[in-house]
Amino acid sequence: RYAEVVRRNGTNWLQSARVLTQSYKLNRTPENKASLQTAIAALQTAMTESNKYLAQSSTAQAQTKF
Repeated sequence: RYAEVVRRNGTNWLQSARVLTQSYKLNRTPENKASLQTAIAALQTAMTESNKYLAQSSTAQAQTKF
């Protein structure tokens, strides 16, 4: 499932975003900005997908209680 993808890659995604943030702070080129925006978009997508998974999981658990 997607949770496994996040567990495997989440730390690397965050580290990459941090490196790209520092690079952009030091050298505000259009290329660095685009790279940072791409990393942020990837993190946002991961959060959105994780939230969908959590919502589905919560709904499934609530339904099994009744």
